[in-house]
Amino acid sequence: MLYDGIAPVAHGALLTFIFPMTYVVGFLTVLPLQKDKNSFYKVFLFGLLIGALILFVIYIGVILVLGPYNAASFYYPSYIKVSMINIGNFLQRLDILTAVVYVCGIFIQTCVFLMGACKGFAKLFAFSDYRFIVWPIAILAITLAHYEPGSVMHYFEYGTQVWPYYILLYETVFPFLVWVVAEIKVRIAKKRRAVPES
Repeated sequence: MLYDGIAPVAHGALLTFIFPMTYVVGFLTVLPLQKDKNSFYKVFLFGLLIGALILFVIYIGVILVLGPYNAASFYYPSYIKVSMINIGNFLQRLDILTAVVYVCGIFIQTCVFLMGACKGFAKLFAFSDYRFIVWPIAILAITLAHYEPGSVMHYFEYGTQVWPYYILLYETVFPFLVWVVAEIKVRIAKKRRAVPES
C-alpha cells in the first residue's frame, strides 16, 4: 500500500485538500450578500459537504469506469468518462456537457474571486465602494493571465509541483491569521464595553 513511502500519499492528500476545499475561502466573500445573517455556517458547511460528496461520486465513477491506472494517466479523466457514453447509438458524445460545466464553473469562480479581490482592495485602502475599481483589477487579472502556463502539460506540472505549496499560504494560512486577528479584536471590544466608565 505504501510502496513508495508516505510522501506520495501526503502529496496526493495535499492536492485533494488544496483544490476543492480551500477554494471555498474565495467564496466567503459572497456570504455577506446573504439576507439571513444567522445561517452563514449552515449554508457554508452544507455547500461544502454537498460539493465534497459530488466530487467523491465523480472520482469514484472515474475510477470504476476507467480503472485506477487510466484515471491517473489522463489529464481530464471525467471528460474521457463522459465521452465513452453510448446508449443505442443515439445518446452519445455527451462530452460537450462536461465542457460546458467546466466553462460555467470557471466563469462563476472567476467572477466571485474578482469580486473578492475588489472588496479586499476597497477594504485595504478604506474606499466606501468597491465597484469603481472593478475595471482596473479585471484588466490587471487579464494581464497577469498572460503568464499562465502555455500548454496543458506545463499547466499540470505547475499545478502539481509548484502551485499547491504557495496557494496553501494564501488560501489557508492568511485566512486563518485574519480570522484570529478578527477574533482578538472582537474580544478586546467586548471587554472594553463590559468595563464600566468611571
